[in-house]
Amino acid sequence: MAEYDAIVVGAGVAGLSCAVRLQEEGLNVKVYEMRDRVGGRIWSEREDGFIYDGGFQVLHTAYPTCQRCLDYKALALGEYKPGAYVYWRDTIHDITDPWREPASFLGSLISPIGTFKDKWVLYKYRKEVLKSEIHQIYFRENVSALDRLQQLGFSRRLIEQFFRPFFSGVFLEKDLKTSSRVLDFLFKMMTEGAAAIPRQGMAAIPQQMASKLAPGTVELNTEIFEIEPGRVELSRGRSVTADSIAVAVPYTAVTTLIKGMVFAKRGWCGTTAVYYEAPRSPLKDKKILLNSGAGDFISNVSVPSDVQPSYAPQGKSLVCVSMTGAPDWGEVRSRVEKDLATLFPDDFPEWTLRKVYHIPKALPRQHPIDMDPIERIEALEPGFYMCGDHLQTSSIEGAMSSGLRAAEAMIKERKLTAD
Repeated sequence: MAEYDAIVVGAGVAGLSCAVRLQEEGLNVKVYEMRDRVGGRIWSEREDGFIYDGGFQVLHTAYPTCQRCLDYKALALGEYKPGAYVYWRDTIHDITDPWREPASFLGSLISPIGTFKDKWVLYKYRKEVLKSEIHQIYFRENVSALDRLQQLGFSRRLIEQFFRPFFSGVFLEKDLKTSSRVLDFLFKMMTEGAAAIPRQGMAAIPQQMASKLAPGTVELNTEIFEIEPGRVELSRGRSVTADSIAVAVPYTAVTTLIKGMVFAKRGWCGTTAVYYEAPRSPLKDKKILLNSGAGDFISNVSVPSDVQPSYAPQGKSLVCVSMTGAPDWGEVRSRVEKDLATLFPDDFPEWTLRKVYHIPKALPRQHPIDMDPIERIEALEPGFYMCGDHLQTSSIEGAMSSGLRAAEAMIKERKLTAD
């Protein structure tokens, strides 16, 4: 007889959502995690009164699975304001969302970012994604994000001024080769909700999920050597068994853990995030600054302490500078800091470098070939499943939704077996 009804390997968002759902069904579940924490690629560090997230990350409040599975009130979410700042031609322009801030309508019309035609095309695009269901978006034409923006009729000017710097920070790739399905999905989520961060950092999301599990369910600092149907081999020859197993680890680790399995090759998109301590915020409002003219490395600049004062000690600000492609900080620091001095000539001289995160494997690549189909249940064998954001969109929503789909498949299979 198996020791557990189900084992989940990996305590990232996908694994935790899978385990929570299985435990809700009354199953005896065990979760094994090699790290000393839950959360996978979502983590936060605390030091000297600052909270540093592992790279610039946000929770889009419109994510449907997150709305069902997370307690937003308990997370005490702080929201970025809609719109953005755009640095272009030596000036920082304030881009507003006239649909959510009607008083800004005239200003948005005369803004030099984009043409009048672009603003009309944006209105039509917004209307289209709002009336579309997510499952409809997932089965649309599958081209690159750049092709989609061009097909919609946006000018090259707006694509270069706004869409490329904005979505390169979201997709973590500069060429907008990401699938148009992902573009439409995220644009819908951004239009329907807000970008938010929890009061205690992004790590509060997986921590809240883990708190729903029975004490002792999650075992941290556990090295996994091999996984096969019905059995997980741990360190020192220890072996555990279960009726069902969900593998919720990064897809690049699967071939090492599951012998004899061959999976389609897929790349990663990376980022380098640099945090500075500042005596005050360099931005006037709770918005993200998109870089469309100061050098080639900075994608965006945000000030999480403007959104959540808990991210910095009283009287201080925390500035996050994000770069796409995970450049080596030692090689690019002088150029990046020169660009920061261009962006914020009055502020940057007073900043102090605090943290650097080099994350080459931040998001699974999302090219059209990777997103056809978007939603997949990876059943390796009966009772043997995979889940993770590499099986849907590379997002918190994708990871959580994938974990739930795997759990539902395991529950259904268990009931059929019992019958």
